[in-house]
Amino acid sequence: MSTHRRAWKQRAGVVVALVAGALLALPATPASAAKITSAGDSVTLDAGRSGTVRVEVSPDGNEESAQISVNGLPQGVSCSGGCGTVEFDGGLGGPRPATVTLTLTAAGNAPAANNSQATIRVEGNSSDSKNLRVTVKAAAPPEVQTVRSVSGKVVIQANGKPVKGAYVALQDTGGHRYETTSDSNGNWRFTGTSSKPITPGRIDVGASFDGAQKVNSFNANANQEITGQRINLAVKVEVTPSATPSASESAEPTEEPTDEASDEATDESPEATEGAVANASNEDSGGGMGQYVIILIGGLLVAAGVGTIVLLWMKRKDNPDDADDDDPVGAGSGGAVPAARGAFRGADDQTRVVNRV
Repeated sequence: MSTHRRAWKQRAGVVVALVAGALLALPATPASAAKITSAGDSVTLDAGRSGTVRVEVSPDGNEESAQISVNGLPQGVSCSGGCGTVEFDGGLGGPRPATVTLTLTAAGNAPAANNSQATIRVEGNSSDSKNLRVTVKAAAPPEVQTVRSVSGKVVIQANGKPVKGAYVALQDTGGHRYETTSDSNGNWRFTGTSSKPITPGRIDVGASFDGAQKVNSFNANANQEITGQRINLAVKVEVTPSATPSASESAEPTEEPTDEASDEATDESPEATEGAVANASNEDSGGGMGQYVIILIGGLLVAAGVGTIVLLWMKRKDNPDDADDDDPVGAGSGGAVPAARGAFRGADDQTRVVNRV
């Protein structure tokens, strides 16, 4: 009896020991959880664009799904794809690993970030994580649309001369206003840049000087150069009197001789005529050629006188009866006094004497 009880007690002790061992061993068994088997360690994004990261998640035990997320992303970056629930496909050997593509997107205005630290996290019955470096390149500022340049000249409307120091202003449709002054040649110029643009479209350019002003309006396109804008100002111009006096009106010459000139020509004696000719010749020529002219005229006059005398003598010889008619009459006869023989009444008297004979 005693032996039987002792054997039963031994069996009961073994059972208790097995049960106790099992209970003590249960807490040491780890809980099933998904794990990140592999993943990219960095990603670079341009502002306004997306990038991807491949992550492989393995289940632990009979886990059918897990949750995946990316934490600690820089400002302006978010997980736009792949984050959420990960399903593990089952098979004969149990659930199999799953590959997830995470899509990260940077907003268009996302600021630049260099190697910002983020974390890929998988959570199931327990959790697992992996570090991820994220770099963001900020977007380049948009190109500013501008007219490249606008230039021209300020001139006086009356004579086209340049105006120096004229005030010139430009106004565009973007509300920009620029001012300058014309140089010594009347030229002016405005240049558009990204920091100082001239908005394409309608442009007004005006100038003012000494109370006169004028505005020109025109259209311009982006990257266009506008040249030759001429601004005419109605500036008052002082009239300077001419240094050369104008010719005064003079009496027009006439071909008809006056009575006074005819009388003076008739009353002149041969001696006066010869003297006047000589004086005129001397004054005009001053000697030299004038003297030869005077000598020539004197010789002609002497030859004319000699010819006249010879002609009269020949007529008298051929008509001796006419000699009595030529004798002088008495003083009391009251007859007309005939002209003296050989008398000379000037150059035009030669013909008259001959006709009379």
